[in-house]
Amino acid sequence: MNNKTNTISSSKGRHYVDLTHAAPMFEALENDLSRPDLNKPIADSQAVCGHGLGARIPKPDFQAAVGVFRWGLFSMDEHFATHIDSQCHFLTTDPEFSISNPDRRYAHEFTLDDLIGSLVYVDISPRVRAELDKNGGTPSPDVNVTDFRNASEATVRLEDIKKVEAYICDGCYIVFNTGWEQTYFGEGPENGWYHPYNNGLNHPGVTPEVVDWLIALEEEKGIRINGLAADNIAVESGESLLGEGGSVDVQPARINGPYLHALGLQRGWKLVENCANLDQLAAMPQGEGTLIVGASRIIGVSGAPARVIAMYPDNT
Repeated sequence: MNNKTNTISSSKGRHYVDLTHAAPMFEALENDLSRPDLNKPIADSQAVCGHGLGARIPKPDFQAAVGVFRWGLFSMDEHFATHIDSQCHFLTTDPEFSISNPDRRYAHEFTLDDLIGSLVYVDISPRVRAELDKNGGTPSPDVNVTDFRNASEATVRLEDIKKVEAYICDGCYIVFNTGWEQTYFGEGPENGWYHPYNNGLNHPGVTPEVVDWLIALEEEKGIRINGLAADNIAVESGESLLGEGGSVDVQPARINGPYLHALGLQRGWKLVENCANLDQLAAMPQGEGTLIVGASRIIGVSGAPARVIAMYPDNT
């Protein structure tokens, strides 16, 4: 599956970069849409990290005088491939994290203003690559081999976000390029938490100190950001997601942390996960981009597939 889409320039003076993974589809095993048959990919689909990979069942062709209409049924997880989390995806129950009048919207309730905002770019991929090089370019769930804990230099640090403070404004999206996309493809082990992309939840991302700083910055500036996007499973770091005492070695996994999800979603921050091609934004000028999150308007879901596009003036 060729995921790398070309950047294109339109005749209307805009330059676009597609930041979306194609969602692979497989024939349904025994006509069960919940069971994709990985031995029967559709077109050039290949296995990637994720629960609820796409499965499709074709319906009989609909006949017309000059040909046939093709159609079918498909199923995939709400949080598979490139997607946006609805505000109701994580419901904070700890009073210590709760705020008054939390945002609990479904994906279909997002407005255009929610889904479009100025783009602030943060790139930590060189540091992530250097950490992976310690193990021949391959991630290890063992933090003593490749270390992506919150205190590691190979994750999003407070210094990274402070450097772009001047560009953080009302309604903006902050996009984090961690370089983690390279681990997304390929079938994983039986315990999917140990797919290289999940890596036992030892992966880079936004740390709790960055979340706290952004909340304080919003209050200082009197703004509310639209959200955060990244090329990893959760936008936040694996350690932040896992939390103290969490474990991926039990079923179901114990996810004790979700600091960003717990604090950010109820504030109205949208989380755009599993983005692609973020390295193509490195050459673009800071402060001139716009992020467009084309989220599907599906009623009552906790997350929705999204076509994510960065737009810049064509003179860039």
